Amino acid sequence: MNMFLCFLWEHLDSIVTAFGLIVAVKIVTKEYRNGLKLQQNEFMCNKLGDITEKIDKCNKAIMAKNVNELTVNLNSLEATILSYGTVDAINILEKTIVASRIWDENKDGSYDLYMVAHLFLLATQLKKDLTGVEISPEKMFVILTNDYENHKPLLKKYINKTVDECNLSEKFKL
Repeated sequence: MNMFLCFLWEHLDSIVTAFGLIVAVKIVTKEYRNGLKLQQNEFMCNKLGDITEKIDKCNKAIMAKNVNELTVNLNSLEATILSYGTVDAINILEKTIVASRIWDENKDGSYDLYMVAHLFLLATQLKKDLTGVEISPEKMFVILTNDYENHKPLLKKYINKTVDECNLSEKFKL
């Protein structure tokens, strides 16, 4: 026992240095992970903001019946979704693009809400993909439009239909 204490006393500096090094590595690793996570969160928030802006532009193009503007904004959105979206988001995008072609042929206004429903469902799915937070497409519609109550029955029908077509989570149904 006495030899052990002598050994410890002789090598106390080395032991303290090794312990300090281990603690320092742990602290630096934790700070690095926290910094990386913060950067990732900031990036995702910026991307989500960009996507929301693009979806809003698509919505405005639909309301203005501007096919060219809708096409440009969907193409811009397409690149982002193919880069950051999950399979579900890509499926919704595909349905949205197909719906936009049909919308272009039906300019009487009957198809406008169908297109808007796709866009809000897409925004909801992307929010889930980028942040892990699930919200109802209905909330998105209430936030981004002024006439929710007038369109609620049709919106519900169109969103539920798209959820079924894309095999999405039942949580997205209204």
